[in-house]
Amino acid sequence: TTTILLEAASFNPRSVHYTAGTLQMPSEASTRFERGIAPGLTLPALKRATRLIAALGGGQVAQGIIDVYPGRAEPVPVMVTPEETARILGVTFSREQIVDTLTVLGFDCSTDAASGEVAAIAPDWRSDISRPVDLIEEVARIIGYDEIPETMLSGSVPRHSQAPVVVLRRRLGEWLTGLGFQEIVSHSLTSLDMIARTRPDAEVDPASLVRLQNAMTITYEYLRPDLRSCLLSSLADNQNRTTGGIRLHEMGRVYRPGEAGNLPDEFDMLAGIVSGTRNEAWWQRTADASGDGRQLGFFDLKGVVESLLGRLRVSAVVEPGNDPGLHPASQAAILVPTSRVEVRAGRRRLGVIGDVHPEVLSRFEIDGPACFFEISLPALLSVATGHDRYRPVFRFPAIIRDMALVVDAAVPQRQIADIIGGFPIVDQVTLFDVYSGEQVPAGKKSLAYRIGYQSLDDTLTDVEVDKVQKKILNRLSGETGAVLRG
Repeated sequence: TTTILLEAASFNPRSVHYTAGTLQMPSEASTRFERGIAPGLTLPALKRATRLIAALGGGQVAQGIIDVYPGRAEPVPVMVTPEETARILGVTFSREQIVDTLTVLGFDCSTDAASGEVAAIAPDWRSDISRPVDLIEEVARIIGYDEIPETMLSGSVPRHSQAPVVVLRRRLGEWLTGLGFQEIVSHSLTSLDMIARTRPDAEVDPASLVRLQNAMTITYEYLRPDLRSCLLSSLADNQNRTTGGIRLHEMGRVYRPGEAGNLPDEFDMLAGIVSGTRNEAWWQRTADASGDGRQLGFFDLKGVVESLLGRLRVSAVVEPGNDPGLHPASQAAILVPTSRVEVRAGRRRLGVIGDVHPEVLSRFEIDGPACFFEISLPALLSVATGHDRYRPVFRFPAIIRDMALVVDAAVPQRQIADIIGGFPIVDQVTLFDVYSGEQVPAGKKSLAYRIGYQSLDDTLTDVEVDKVQKKILNRLSGETGAVLRG
C-alpha cells in the first residue's frame, strides 16, 4: 500500500439506532454513533490520525482536505447570568469568574455589557451542555464546592403529608401482620390460563382483560384483573413447605380495560387467603383444647375483615354474594351504607369474602378448603374516617331483654337485626344463638337476640320497653313472618 485515503464521518444518531435495531446487527460503532457524536470532532480526528501516520509510518502528507457538511448548523450559545448563578448555588460569583472558568474548559465566551449575560458556546466534545444550569454546574465544579458557604434555610420546611392511600396501605399491612398474615409481592403480568383457572368454568373473555401489545411470552401476556391467581399460586406453592395454617395477603394494583380510546383503569386492591389449621401442633394439645386442629374457614376470615374495618371505623355488613369464583353456598358481599355510586340496596360494595370454589382449588392443586377475601382500596378509602363519631354518654341504666324468634330458614338474620336496631331506644342488638332441630318446625330456624334498650333523657320503664318490643314484633311479623318462640 502506497496511497492511503482517510475518511472521518459523523452519522445521524437516529438513523444508526433504527438501522442497528431493525437489522438486529449491533456493533461497537453503532453503539457509539447512536448516542451522538458532534460533527465538529471529525476534522480534529482526521488531523490527529494524519499526524500519527506521518510520524510513525514515515508517510508524506498530501495537501488539502475535502470537507462535505450538508445542512451545517451554527452553534447556539447558552446564556447565563451572575444572578441566576447566585440563585442556583446560593453564592455570588462575578461575571469575570464565570467567563474565566468556562474559558479554561474550552468554551467560547462573550459578554453583553448591557444585560450582563454571558453567552457560552460549548466545545465539540461537550455535547452535554444545553441549559444554563449545565454552565452553572461547571462553574461550581471548577471553582470548588468548598467555596459555597453553608447557610440555614431562609424559610420553614414545608410539612410533608403522605397520600391517604399510602397511609391506608401501611396501616392495613401492619394490622394484617399482627393478625398472623404474611405479605406476598407478585408480578403484575400473568397469562390467560392462570386467569381462567380462577373461574369454575375455566372460561374468560380476552376482551375483558388488558393485553400487552409486545408480550415477551404467553406466561406474561396480560395484566392481572385481580389478585386471586397470585394468592392461589402462592398458597399451592407453600402448602408442601409448611405445617399448620397459612395466612397470606397482598396489596397491589389491578387493571381493567377502560373506555374506547382511553387508557386502562387501574386501582389498588387488598386480598387475602387462609387455609389449614387454626393453631400449630404443640405438646400439650388435648382433644378438648379450644380451637386446636380446626380448619381455618369463613368465620375466621370474616373476623379478620371485621377487625380491619373496625379499626378504620367502617360500619360494614355482609349479604349473600354471587361471585363465580367462590363457593355458591359459602360467600358474601361486603357492603357499607352509602348513597354514592355503585349502590346496591342502599349500600356500596367494598369487596367479597368466601370459600374458594372446589373446581378452582383442584385446578391449582390445593389440598383442603381455602377462604379468600378482597377489598377495593379506593372504595374503602372513600368511607374510612379513621375516628369515632361523638355520641353522648348514657346517664341512665339500660334494660336488657332476650328475644327468641322463629323464622323461615331463608330469612337472613341481618334483615331482622336491622329492623330491631331501627327503633330509637334500641342501643344494641346481639345475636347469641342460632338453632334448628326437633323443637323447631321443618324449614324454620330459631334466632335469639339480646337487645339493649336505653334512653338519653330518662330511665326507661318496663311499660315503655314493652310497647317498643310489641312494635318490633309486629314489624318483624309483617316483613319477615317471624314469631316468638314458645
